[in-house]
Amino acid sequence: MRTLVRRVRTVWALGLLFCLLVAERALGFGTNEVTYDVNGYKLTYNLAPVWRHVSVQPPGGWALKPGATKTPFVALMDASFVSEHRTMFSASVSRLRSPIKALEQLPGEARPGGEAQYMFFPRGTPTDISFAVVGSRRWLISTNFADANKQFVRTQVYWGLEDGLLVTFNVNLNETAPRDVNWRQKRLLRLRELVSTFRLRR
Repeated sequence: MRTLVRRVRTVWALGLLFCLLVAERALGFGTNEVTYDVNGYKLTYNLAPVWRHVSVQPPGGWALKPGATKTPFVALMDASFVSEHRTMFSASVSRLRSPIKALEQLPGEARPGGEAQYMFFPRGTPTDISFAVVGSRRWLISTNFADANKQFVRTQVYWGLEDGLLVTFNVNLNETAPRDVNWRQKRLLRLRELVSTFRLRR
């Protein structure tokens, strides 16, 4: 049993080292920011809240066609003896196929093939929709719960629009995450910190 535990810990350590090397190569040692040129805009992500766990796309330029999506970063955290991770942070940027101008239109796109088809995923589970200004931008926030009483958040996504681009930030807490409201709230605050430092400019 002890040998198995040592092997598992070694795998975790190697995985963490790989993430660090990927992040340092992409970002450059000593910085937590990465910038992408996307369809005439500069998108800058400050990855400090997830720095020790993040894998990123190399900085560069993307010319997204309608319907195309890129994932700038993924961060896997909170490993345990029963799961490689219990928390996943990620971001995406997509070019819309439809002429959507307002965040209020996005819930109507939460259907198969829609621009926000996974907003209410998994189907049949409780999801709340709200709006908030975080940083300098207004966001739609979808919050999916793991229980009918809406105590334990399963997934939270920030949705933002800019000139035909759909920008999202996401945290997913898997089935092995503790049923502890405070534990989950700390992850939601980390997601909000990622959103608050995001910059999008010409």
